[in-house]
Amino acid sequence: MKRTLHITNGDSAANIIKTFSQADDVLPWRDPMHHGPFPLTSTLDDISRVRIEYLSGKNNALTPQAIEPLLSLDSSHDFTERDALLARSNDYDEVVLWFEHDLLDQLQLLQLLSWYCANPIENTTLSLICIDHFEGIDLFRGIGQLSSEQMESLLPTREVVAPDTLKLAELCWQLFRQPDPTPLQAQCETIEFSTTQLPFLGKALHRYFEEFPWVSDGLSRTERQLLTLVHQGVTQPHTLFVENMNLESCLYAGDWRTYSHIAQLCEAVQPLLACNAEQGFRHPASSALPVNEFQAQTLRLTELGLQALKGEKSAFNAIARNEWLGGVYLDSTKPLWCWDSRAGQLYQSV
Repeated sequence: MKRTLHITNGDSAANIIKTFSQADDVLPWRDPMHHGPFPLTSTLDDISRVRIEYLSGKNNALTPQAIEPLLSLDSSHDFTERDALLARSNDYDEVVLWFEHDLLDQLQLLQLLSWYCANPIENTTLSLICIDHFEGIDLFRGIGQLSSEQMESLLPTREVVAPDTLKLAELCWQLFRQPDPTPLQAQCETIEFSTTQLPFLGKALHRYFEEFPWVSDGLSRTERQLLTLVHQGVTQPHTLFVENMNLESCLYAGDWRTYSHIAQLCEAVQPLLACNAEQGFRHPASSALPVNEFQAQTLRLTELGLQALKGEKSAFNAIARNEWLGGVYLDSTKPLWCWDSRAGQLYQSV
């Protein structure tokens, strides 16, 4: 007897779905896709190996040269079971995709819809639920905050995914993984997203563009927000995470990613933040740091951090960038893709 496969953004939403769909299978798509490498690869298995290597924390930089050997490794990795269940979509009567409006969810949705575009499910209905609000919730962050009854009430609103939606997702997913981000931006400018089944995608991708270093000061949006908060007196790492999240119109960086940004600002070639701890800022993911010691860390702006925030000096050369945004590898030893907020355009530095 066939059942329904529910696919959603993570464990919180997955656990809620399990409470009212106990006879069905639920698949959480556990990947913080708004950061780290997504180079052009030919298969889901290839990209999963790259993501696992990045998420393991063993090699956060993962240069393009370091990625190539990963593609020839044994196919067993932490996403193997996840990907195998996706491949069995034809075993179900229906696949229901449950997502929300933020960048992380929109990228997960692009990856999944692109996969279904390349791997049609002939006798299975593919449905979509994607929301940016819920009646009665003033500050809607995501579907993971809904009750079981609220989540279940969304089921009748699901829509069958249209062929045009699959094609749009496939196009945007391919462009997101290109080493040049400008074709994706150009494509976004030609699409009226509000008329599609992906009405939140355009705004989410705009937030992605804002995470490139800005032409004006060399800082990404997140880096600037963190410096601003410290300047305003928010100096403890966890509080910084909470207050930084409140500056976003929808969910963006989680706590671990926020702490990575703080560490980068502290460990820059010319630091923009300084920590009160003798050994400098310690990310809880990279050391067995007791909670009380982590919370006791406080941060302050360096002179350069203050100057960059005031627009007196650029931080462009202060941070040695060695990181990925989608398919774009940012390497400070080479021309960098940068965001011009005034023009609303991406440019490559000279």
